[in-house]
Amino acid sequence: PFFYFSPLLAWQSEIAVLRHTHLQLWHTAPGSMPLPPCRLTRPDFEPMPERNYSLIRKLASTSLRLNTVLICALFLNLLMLAACYWALSKVVAEERNKVMLHFNRLVGDIHQHEKFIDRIAQHGNQASQNQPTSGLTVQSQMRVDTPGVRIFEAAQYTFSMPFTLAQQHVTSGPHPGNFALGVMLANFYSRFWSTSVYPAPQVFVIGALGNTSMAVPAIDRFPGRALLTTENYLAAVERIYTALPVGKDSTGGVHVRWAPAQHFIAGESRELLGYLDFRLPDALWWTPEVKRRIFIVTLLDLERINDPEQLFERPIYDRLQLLSPQGDSLIDAVGVAQS
Repeated sequence: PFFYFSPLLAWQSEIAVLRHTHLQLWHTAPGSMPLPPCRLTRPDFEPMPERNYSLIRKLASTSLRLNTVLICALFLNLLMLAACYWALSKVVAEERNKVMLHFNRLVGDIHQHEKFIDRIAQHGNQASQNQPTSGLTVQSQMRVDTPGVRIFEAAQYTFSMPFTLAQQHVTSGPHPGNFALGVMLANFYSRFWSTSVYPAPQVFVIGALGNTSMAVPAIDRFPGRALLTTENYLAAVERIYTALPVGKDSTGGVHVRWAPAQHFIAGESRELLGYLDFRLPDALWWTPEVKRRIFIVTLLDLERINDPEQLFERPIYDRLQLLSPQGDSLIDAVGVAQS
């Protein structure tokens, strides 16, 4: 162990000699000018370098700033995620509301069609007793008169709902009861659907043999959608007649049945076909010898359910102002008239 410490002891003795020499150089004779201090060092002796902490301080400052930036970025990311989640939840809720509203309107429209058909079938047998057919005033005109096909348009009055009566391969003329049936059906159609919140459908009455048909409203008279025309009327009736179970005698059924949706009338939209068959009294059909079994048919247009005005849960505007030609403000808010 002594050999390990011997260099250290020698180095300390040399330092003591240097200190003694340094003091002697400072204490010179009296009256003489003092010499400047002289420090004797060994040629191989180097002082210990001072520590430089500036790089460490810069690194610490940079790290602190980076930590602050990272915390701010993390907070902004969390804020953006929360905003995205809120916006996505609003979009999903809006789409869910649209789907539920569309489904509810579809089911409600189906129930309204079934109610309309049921009321016609229930009161069809008593129609001739409740409303005599002999006293009805009917205004009719023939729109098509070709060999084997005759199409009439008739209405009770000029301002009444018109209907179409078509005959195919019939030798005799139309029976007065047919026009009476059309008048009663058109009047009930107007009264029923004018108070309904659902759109009115195209209604057909088709005989069991398919050679007699009736349409309410009349050809080219459907409001907003002139899909039924003179050119495609007979083809539409043929497609509807093909979809009906005419070979099965299901008269007396109490439930409305539905056929698969397809393009019954010309256009891109498809229609659900609701139908019910029943028997008419003799006064409303051709003759007692002809089959009095008829089908009452309604077409539920699926495109009309997607009407944006019916799908929106709220108005498309926040405020509405309506001005008259004289400059008076008639409406200054949504649905609120200015007093």
